Amino acid sequence: MRIYLASRKNDLGTRRYIVMTFGRHSAVLSLRSDVRIGATVMDRHEGNFELCSDEDIPSDFFDAIKVVTKTHGYLPGSLFSHITFTPINTAERNWLIVGGGKSAFIYLHGRIYGSLRSRSNGIKWDAIITSMTNRLEGIRETQYLSYHRNAYRMNAPYGVRNYLDARDMYKELGKLVRDAIKNNDTGQLAEFIVGYDEFSHKTFQNIDSALSNNHSIDLGVTLTDCDHLVLSEDVIRIGRNNRDTACDSCHYDNVVHCEDGGYEDWRDNLYYHERDDLYYSYEEEDDEYDSDDNDREPDQLMSYSTNVLDILEPDHSIVSSTHGDFRMGIELEMCTRDMSVNSAVRDVRANLGEEYCIVKADGSLPSNGMEIVSAPRGLAEHIKRFTAWDVDSDYRAWNTGKCGMHIHVHSKAFTGLTLGKFLMIVNSDENSVFIRQIAGRHPLHDSQARDYCASEQQEILDNPVHAIKGKYSSRYRMVNCENLTRAERDRLGLTCDIGKSFNTIELRIFRASLKKTRLLAQIEFTHALVMFCRVASWRDLNQSEFKEWHENRDLKQPSFIKWLKSTNNQYPNLCDWYGIRRRPNAKNSAPTALTCADTNSSI
Repeated sequence: MRIYLASRKNDLGTRRYIVMTFGRHSAVLSLRSDVRIGATVMDRHEGNFELCSDEDIPSDFFDAIKVVTKTHGYLPGSLFSHITFTPINTAERNWLIVGGGKSAFIYLHGRIYGSLRSRSNGIKWDAIITSMTNRLEGIRETQYLSYHRNAYRMNAPYGVRNYLDARDMYKELGKLVRDAIKNNDTGQLAEFIVGYDEFSHKTFQNIDSALSNNHSIDLGVTLTDCDHLVLSEDVIRIGRNNRDTACDSCHYDNVVHCEDGGYEDWRDNLYYHERDDLYYSYEEEDDEYDSDDNDREPDQLMSYSTNVLDILEPDHSIVSSTHGDFRMGIELEMCTRDMSVNSAVRDVRANLGEEYCIVKADGSLPSNGMEIVSAPRGLAEHIKRFTAWDVDSDYRAWNTGKCGMHIHVHSKAFTGLTLGKFLMIVNSDENSVFIRQIAGRHPLHDSQARDYCASEQQEILDNPVHAIKGKYSSRYRMVNCENLTRAERDRLGLTCDIGKSFNTIELRIFRASLKKTRLLAQIEFTHALVMFCRVASWRDLNQSEFKEWHENRDLKQPSFIKWLKSTNNQYPNLCDWYGIRRRPNAKNSAPTALTCADTNSSI
């Protein structure tokens, strides 16, 4: 930013101006001839200056401004002998920014800001003005020092102390790295890294990579799946295929033996059985439902282990493919208040269709809980069935603290690239507001989500290949990829464990709702998200602009919303949820997200 005092002579006399420039932008104030700048602080300055529009500025003076803007103050005398530009001095600057001319400065600032077209330039401009004003008014800004990717507050005692400690640590670390390379011995370096509390994982990865790639030296330190740095010889391997790693402390606290699998695994990946006080790879079933599931009447509550495909047929008219339509299966959990569970089962199947769904028990729900499980069908049939469902007032789901909805997408709908992008858009912390607004929960904000649909580590979400390769082996994730055959898992490039061979990708993000506006929008959102990921670029997967757009529809639309408007009314309930136009020239209606009774206090 530059500010000049300018003058222009003509036959009528000399006209004076204040000119402010920022890049190629400029603003001009015309000054009354007798106004003194800087020498006298005037209490009243209205009428001493006038904001000039482009039409008010003489053409030759306008050309001079453009030249000064490009040359940062230089004006060729041969072309503009009657015009001068002089940078303001310190007294003039103080008068203009924090003294008697402050309102003139505000006018100039406002004119520049109004001409900036990009948000980043506007932020940069505000930062310049704030810093300059604070400095002149004697406001002391917080001083930070960046050192090894950390910021230290240098005008606070604890910040200085932390910086000095970090400097000493990195000095010692550098010496140990040099010695390790010189002596081809990493023993002391490895002990230093694992013994230092909260050693930076990024620094460890850089050292490990440099030693391995440039010097063929093995550091001998491993970053375990519990996020601890451990000597490689002390790492404990766990999991069905010994793919997971744990440190000794976390192994003692969080790892248990799987009785039916004969291996050790994280406690959260297994199921506790009260009958023998042991852990298994499958859920414990109530004695009430121990009989053969296929011999039971479908109009009664069925065991959790019941396979819906043993009872109902999928829609064979839809052949799932990576470029066409695909089948989905829905699992909707809910509870009753006063109605018996078996009465509710009969009511649900009578309403939704006996050939469409069964109702199962689920050990994670209260005794009056149940899970509606549909057969694999197309989107259109799911919407038709749930739209026509007459939900009994005795049912509840949203406020139970337990109920969720899981939607299984046929894995044949994905290529490895599409699945990688699907993992990225669902799991990215930058998209938490976007996901939570439709899902009703998110692991960053809701404990229920952390327990049943945790997000992936953010480090693997930089590209689809890393997302696929780094996918964590647990079904309690936002996206569960453990329901695949070995052949299908290999086709998609996954390395996670195999649980059940259903060949589905399970989206577990939704908090269960019996309100049609949210329920139908959630079902359509799942189908739409798969289709969007097929065509979206990596940049389009970032929906961080969603919150601002949701609050002010005049702002730039997120890429998913822009794509949704182009889908020719394929997802009417989802469009209504976001309140976007579904037909050309149609008037936008209020988003049903704002009127749905089942909603969070904030998005």
